Amino acid sequence: SRCFALRPFIGLRGARINQSYAYEASANRGSTLVTAASNQFNSAVSAKNNFLGAGPRVGLDVEFDVGCNLVLFGEAAGSILYGRFENHSNELYNDFSTPGSANDGVYRFNQHAPSDRASGAITDLAIGLKWEHCLCACGGQHPVTLAVSWEHHGFYGFSGFGRVSGDVSYTTTSGSDVVPTSSGRGKSGDCRGDFYTQGVTFSGTFGF
Repeated sequence: SRCFALRPFIGLRGARINQSYAYEASANRGSTLVTAASNQFNSAVSAKNNFLGAGPRVGLDVEFDVGCNLVLFGEAAGSILYGRFENHSNELYNDFSTPGSANDGVYRFNQHAPSDRASGAITDLAIGLKWEHCLCACGGQHPVTLAVSWEHHGFYGFSGFGRVSGDVSYTTTSGSDVVPTSSGRGKSGDCRGDFYTQGVTFSGTFGF
């Protein structure tokens, strides 16, 4: 109608999602708590989880004209993306438990999971208010829009750093390669979970 519109749509969505985190931990493995200066080991870990894929997207746009060039609008959409996950992990491990012995030193563990192909779902929700105006200039008409909206996006099955065991590690103390005692490698999807983004968005468009 003149004041109300529903517009269903279907399309294609692509996504590249890169996640990373880092942490450092130190502790005493003895039976008595000690000060930080006496900690027996220190571990610094960085990990990455990357996704690249595409898939179909369907949704619905809603608009309601409230007058004075102001329009209430909303959008709800969902998509299924199929693509490739990759997991990487690096750990720098300092062992001070037995100074001077062969077990004391600095170790670096590099882990890489095999590429894992899987699918995940994404949902999009937005509601807001926009101002629309048609500007006549340079012999033509140019639509101008200013909008503010609240958006929520859910990513289901995209967040996970997985179990990546059984890769070759090496020690910088002796310089020789060390094969871990663990065997087998977990898939990157073993620990995959969900994450969400939300917030206020300001936007503007100019047509010509």
